[in-house]
Amino acid sequence: MALPDVLIVLAAACVSALVALWWLSTLGTRTTKAPPDIDDMSLLFEDGHLIHGSDNALTRFALAPGYHHWEDIREALLTRFPEFPASPRHGATGNLTLAAEDGDSPPELRITWRDALCWLHLPQTRAAEEITEETFTTLAALRRASDSSPNPAWQTEAGGRIIWHNKAYAALKQKAQHDPECGGAALFSTPSPDHPNRVCLRSAQGEKPDWYALTTTSEDNLQIYHATCINAVVAAEEAQRNFVQTLAKTFAHLSIGLAIFDRNGQLALFNPALVDLTALPAPFLSARPTMVSFFD
Repeated sequence: MALPDVLIVLAAACVSALVALWWLSTLGTRTTKAPPDIDDMSLLFEDGHLIHGSDNALTRFALAPGYHHWEDIREALLTRFPEFPASPRHGATGNLTLAAEDGDSPPELRITWRDALCWLHLPQTRAAEEITEETFTTLAALRRASDSSPNPAWQTEAGGRIIWHNKAYAALKQKAQHDPECGGAALFSTPSPDHPNRVCLRSAQGEKPDWYALTTTSEDNLQIYHATCINAVVAAEEAQRNFVQTLAKTFAHLSIGLAIFDRNGQLALFNPALVDLTALPAPFLSARPTMVSFFD
């Protein structure tokens, strides 16, 4: 090979090596476009009924196609867009752009309509369109963990409106019997004073209610809820009560006085014959005296 040809080959190799080194040095800090599920938010209505929406829009506003209406999204956006129309536009093709009164994202709302169809489009700011590879991986992992959780979880703002929920909560909402006018907060019944952390969920088919243990956490003016199904615990408690009632009915007919003390040494159960034989007053026995007090 002639000397000029050798020099040309060496120069090309050096240039290729420099380009490869530059690419490798920027690989760790390069950004990637956000996936579609965290891109612009869009909702599609037909005659005022929600029929479709992007994943991030449905999640952010806690909406479900086929269930929610125009009034639901209007209530959520009216404070930021005071000129939000009371009803969806329809008829000939048209569009309307509303600017938000605060500086939060999204900065504007675009409404487009044609015949009975009406689109809502909430474009994100440019800063939200690009995320680092590490952030994208973290968001994807958090979403997988949330969606695969068997326990319903949701968050509410200070006013009680649900702003986020996972798939388990959405599944329960589909079968729950609740008033649509009350919103998502009515999914579970109000806890009773006896069990402040226990809530009941009744299905629309009239099936046996499901019971959940409710955990509440407050952070940044938000309420974070986690519900764990405790049907087995409630069933065991009910079986125990039925067993005690059965024993009480059986012992009530015995002519022998019977006194049963629990592991703490307190009277747990007695029959009428015990009152007749010992002449102890029934109010004293009903107060669950200790074994020592009983024999004294």
